[in-house]
Amino acid sequence: MYDTAKNYPNGLYIIDKNGNNRKLVLAGFHFSPAWSPDGQWLVFSSGGTLQKCKIDGSQLTVFTGLSQLKYREFYYPDWTSDGKHIVFDNPFGNIGGLFYSNSDFNSAGRIFGLEVFGREPELSPNGNNILYRRGGAGIEHNEIFLLDTTGVKEIQLTKNKRDNRGPTWSQDGLWIAWSGDLRLSVMNANGDNQIEIGFGNDPSWSINNEIVYSHANANYSKEVLYVISPDGKNKRQVTQ
Repeated sequence: MYDTAKNYPNGLYIIDKNGNNRKLVLAGFHFSPAWSPDGQWLVFSSGGTLQKCKIDGSQLTVFTGLSQLKYREFYYPDWTSDGKHIVFDNPFGNIGGLFYSNSDFNSAGRIFGLEVFGREPELSPNGNNILYRRGGAGIEHNEIFLLDTTGVKEIQLTKNKRDNRGPTWSQDGLWIAWSGDLRLSVMNANGDNQIEIGFGNDPSWSINNEIVYSHANANYSKEVLYVISPDGKNKRQVTQ
């Protein structure tokens, strides 16, 4: 949040699904928050440092693992569906890539034990595949990829020459939402049936099968949150 008004300072917030009952969890600049499956914790990145806290802001815990890395900046954390692990990325060249920690922040390593360079990882609900975006190495734009637990079969899901970002699984693992050049899209988990459903960024698939995302408000004066059905219907604005 970037509104610096006294009643709406920069910080990490939670609201109910209708956009009401806004509550400041932690003041400051905190990004890419993700809920734990039990709804009791939030994990997020603050200046490249992973942290987690209870939804009331208590029990703030800082990740101190992976001390062997030369550059320790971690982004885009996400809880696995069983609540046992948190996945995240490190963006620094061949020493970075996709990593995980257990939920207590006391054990960490590379996802699947492999040096896979990518951003914004999200493990499938069944734990069999990791979803992420990457560019470079002959790929002109950021594209969405899928990798199975063996590390043998990497599949490129998008080939649309857009800056594709924010891949996220549906709760049943059958669909994926993502954004590319301000276009919000969905597709089957194997990359088929790619459909644009509107304009937006940073989608997140909710437990009630709706997609939460950010986009400009009606007069383009600021960024707000919206909710939309996977078929592009029932769009509503939830923050003002």
